[in-house]
Amino acid sequence: MGSKAGFVLGLIGGILDILGGLFFLALTIFGLVLTSTVIPALPGGVDFSGGNLVYMPIILTIWFFIWGILSIVWAVKMNKDDEDSVRFGGIMSIISGVLCSNIFVLIGGIVGVVQSGNEGSSPAPARQSQRSSGNDSGQAVNDYLKQING
Repeated sequence: MGSKAGFVLGLIGGILDILGGLFFLALTIFGLVLTSTVIPALPGGVDFSGGNLVYMPIILTIWFFIWGILSIVWAVKMNKDDEDSVRFGGIMSIISGVLCSNIFVLIGGIVGVVQSGNEGSSPAPARQSQRSSGNDSGQAVNDYLKQING
């Protein structure tokens, strides 16, 4: 069974990346409007002609959209039943989380990798207690006392 927690965290992180991309898209549109209409109309108007104020948000928009979509794809891989798919999705989510600085995707990837390693392994056997229970311990004490007293 896939990593449900890793899937959910990766999905949340991917959606947040896409929302970050939408934020930078809005910032880009704002920058375009600002540089084309408001700033040139100011006294002593500075002509930006869409300069650096616009390029960086465009790059960040593309960056967050790409990594957001990939984070969702890798989260879906972690939801598969195949152990190798869960591990691959987890490793790729870790890489995506680091490159996009998204803690949800990063933790989801770690959870996916850890859970993929635990699948198929049996739980550790329960340890037997060294202590005897109930009447057995009383019987052991009585036997010991009989040996001492002769």
